[in-house]
Amino acid sequence: MPEIRPIEKPDLKYVCQSWLYDYQESPEMAMPGLINDDYFGYQHEMINHLLARASKAGSAYIMHEDGAPHLYRGWMVAEPFDNLPVVHFIKVKKGAMHQGVATELMRQFYEDFGYTKGQNCAYTHSSKDIRRFSWLQAKMKKDYSVVYLPWFKHELVQIENDRIAEEKRNR
Repeated sequence: MPEIRPIEKPDLKYVCQSWLYDYQESPEMAMPGLINDDYFGYQHEMINHLLARASKAGSAYIMHEDGAPHLYRGWMVAEPFDNLPVVHFIKVKKGAMHQGVATELMRQFYEDFGYTKGQNCAYTHSSKDIRRFSWLQAKMKKDYSVVYLPWFKHELVQIENDRIAEEKRNR
């Protein structure tokens, strides 16, 4: 039986690289006129920021084979934001597709933060697989009422930066 645990330091290289390369091939990044020159630097900074916040909140998960913590099946970086679950990215390895990995990661996130199936859920990064698996898109929309809010990743970063600035002013 696969296990789900928090993403740890030894997992970061795999998580960051797979997120960078999958997102680069997503429909969102294939828009005409998009300048890719700064993609890796900018997106890596965004991933590090979102991953650090999700890790602090306890909402960065990795699923691995039972007893083999580095034989990954998939991972998810999410964030509880008020009453809105926000999923930044889910990655399922090819060999583990169609085996309920994403469903179990979502279940764990919802269980940990008291969310219920059917309430709205935002996601901020599309995946190269999202169009290939239209049935998955339909299932996620039905089960989790997912709404694609790509700009929300930037808003969350700005909200966090504003909060930190306010704390500094109040010292």
